[in-house]
Amino acid sequence: MSEALTFPTIEALEHRTDELQAKKLPNVTIQVIGKSRSGRDIRMISIGQGARSALILGVPHPNEPVGALTVEYLIDKILNDKTLQQLDIQWHFIKAIDPEGLRLNEAWCTQPLTLRSYMENHFRPALARQPEYTFPLNTDDYTFTQSTPENLAWQKALDLVKPDFQSSLHHADHGGVFHIVSDNQAELSQALSAIAANSGLGVNPVGDPGAQAQPFAAGVFAFPNINAMIGGEGPIGWSAGNSGAHYAKKQFDTFSLTTEVPLWHDARLLDTSPSGKTLGDVLEFQLALFSELTALLKTHAPSFEPYIETQDQREIFEALKEWHVNADGFAAELTMAAGAVDPATPLPTHIYALRSQLTLAAMRPAGLMRRLSHDLVQHVESEELLAAGTDASVFLDKAIMHFEEEATLEPVALSKLVQIQADAILLTLKHLATAKSK
Repeated sequence: MSEALTFPTIEALEHRTDELQAKKLPNVTIQVIGKSRSGRDIRMISIGQGARSALILGVPHPNEPVGALTVEYLIDKILNDKTLQQLDIQWHFIKAIDPEGLRLNEAWCTQPLTLRSYMENHFRPALARQPEYTFPLNTDDYTFTQSTPENLAWQKALDLVKPDFQSSLHHADHGGVFHIVSDNQAELSQALSAIAANSGLGVNPVGDPGAQAQPFAAGVFAFPNINAMIGGEGPIGWSAGNSGAHYAKKQFDTFSLTTEVPLWHDARLLDTSPSGKTLGDVLEFQLALFSELTALLKTHAPSFEPYIETQDQREIFEALKEWHVNADGFAAELTMAAGAVDPATPLPTHIYALRSQLTLAAMRPAGLMRRLSHDLVQHVESEELLAAGTDASVFLDKAIMHFEEEATLEPVALSKLVQIQADAILLTLKHLATAKSK
């Protein structure tokens, strides 16, 4: 694999798909399964024949583009590796299920990766506008039916493929490696745990920090229970639909795997020595940070709506508005967390580093606000928009400075991230084939 991989743009991905289609390989079919919100074709690439089927998707969150590279790596490997061609699998790939979202991340994808460039230029949709979490959902007291165009394409792929295996390729900003699986198979969970342990990036012992998911092995977790999140007692409720993993499990009894890898490595994640910090120290700082973020959102977020004109601006604004709607919940959740633990609890360095993911999360809405302000003031004169951009920049500067005083983040080679995801997928498929044959 090339060490010179770069983050993909949607145009580069489409160009390479066109090149593959032009080869007219007898074992490859490419079909349109839907349209993006802007009318762009979403295509699925299918390879080979087999008794079992696998569906692998990149860019379920558009600020997570590594999965598109993993898809392209696997396509190339399958076309050129006779061992994989003999696995009795029909492979199906979608490079970017959210192509317009990926386009809105190109500014940071096409320049050297720094925390500042990423936060100032990233885009992640509001939860109820994400392909991953807008599958239909109907419980006793909650219904969601507003699937996005991209999610409808995903549903079409599932209907066509009826996959035995599905992998939606996510990644995180920071925090080591972990996996999420739809069923606990002890031997597989231990093997996936070993992939995380051998990555050199650290095993994430918590997983998704907001999911409270059941652990199966070190760095291996169940998918979050969305029904429990709907009826949960936390200050921030669930506002979207079902996930790809739960929907596919219900419809087709699909086994799903997500392997999360970090954009940046933090050497502290490998250090188990005492940090000199307590849990109270972390919660005190983050409570102050999120209180400041809440004030920023309440002061400025509503002022943007009268100036929104384009669909792209609307998408960014809806993401910002979701942060604003939930603003009071951030501090409430941290206060609840502080009341449930002993603040004097000493933290090992790796756990202290892991908890800094919340500090990174607080930067995201400030980055969105700064970005939207800078875009809009190019076209309209507005003192309130200028003030919003200035205040967001001040908040972001302060948060980045604090984070970088404590951590040295090193961008991880994209080839390494791709290899970890690909290894996890191939290991899981081989395990599932072996288990089925017994």
